[in-house]
Amino acid sequence: MVKYSQPSFYRFSRDSIELANLVVEDEVSGHLLDVCCGSGVIGIEATIKGTFNSVTFVELQEDYLYHIKENCKNFLKNVPYDIEVCDVTKIKLERSFDCIVMNPPYFSRKSYRQSPNIQKDICRSYDPGAISKIFEASIKLLAKEGSFYIVIRDNEALDEIKSCIRENHVLEIRRKEDGLLFLRIRHLNVN
Repeated sequence: MVKYSQPSFYRFSRDSIELANLVVEDEVSGHLLDVCCGSGVIGIEATIKGTFNSVTFVELQEDYLYHIKENCKNFLKNVPYDIEVCDVTKIKLERSFDCIVMNPPYFSRKSYRQSPNIQKDICRSYDPGAISKIFEASIKLLAKEGSFYIVIRDNEALDEIKSCIRENHVLEIRRKEDGLLFLRIRHLNVN
């Protein structure tokens, strides 16, 4: 496995690599958006193994910026990239994306013990309704005929995502493994 720069409070895991591999298996190309990107592992893996023209990384926590920059410098030698440190629900991007990947927090704060480390807690847990807000803001950036890949852990997050699916979207559970759900949402080319 590639040695990525990461903050001391959080380490990516196999699920990030598996999500990137699903994108590569489906031979998705064009412009990639990595939402809740952390250190940028999913976007970088999908780009270096696949055929993306460019990648945009969006991360809420400023603590990741150094690591995203280091990883892009080390692994995205010939691919243009942008980095946005902001709340994705407030982002203003001028383009749509052929592919979006997202590995949001896994645990609902309703049932998860909060971490004493605030940065780690932001990575791992979400408030009720947060997943649907992130998903809704992100899917607006998906191009017609684009694909959105997401990995989640619980049914509460799945219900939030399902509540955002419109008639021009198709949700598929691509893989279930070790309590994780790997989803693909396709945007159909209909009016």
